[in-house]
Parts: sequence; structure tokens; C-alpha cells
Amino acid sequence: MVTTTESTAGDVILWGLILIAGIALLGFAVWRVRRWSFSTPETSSEDMWSLQHLRDLHKRGEISDEEFRVLKARVIDQYRGKETRKDRASPKGTSDA
Repeated sequence: MVTTTESTAGDVILWGLILIAGIALLGFAVWRVRRWSFSTPETSSEDMWSLQHLRDLHKRGEISDEEFRVLKARVIDQYRGKETRKDRASPKGTSDA
């Protein structure tokens, strides 16, 4: 009878560890998928300036009027380029509404 109790306790511990490992692996997989789905591989936040950032620099006098116009045009062109790529990637007749 002692071997039956030891076997049952061992099975419970084994399956408990397997369950914990499975939950940990599932959590890791969810974390990786979320990280992948929210990432932007085209540009990082360091590569692209926001219009608000440019406005702040201009307001503080860190960039001139001409620099502001040139950089603003670049940001808008980058944005339009992304929109064009997205339009080409989506099938005709569908909308992203």
C-alpha cells in the first residue's frame, strides 16, 4: 500500500510541474506574439520625428522657420509613403474601416 501512495503523490507532483511549465510556455508565447504584433519594423521611434516634436523644437527656437518647413515636409512624406504601401498591400475592393 505504501507504493501506491508514493506513486500517486509522485504523479501529482509530476503533473503539477508539467502544468506549471505549460502555463509558463503559454505566457511566453503570448508575450512574444503581442510584442511582434505591436512592433513597427519599418521605422523606430528614434528614426521618425513627430510633427508635435518638430513644433516644440520650433516653438523653443531650437530650429529655424526654414528647418521646420523642411523637416515637416519630410515627416509628411514619410507618412504618405507608409499610407501608399498599406494601400498597395491591401486587396482591391476592401477597406480598412
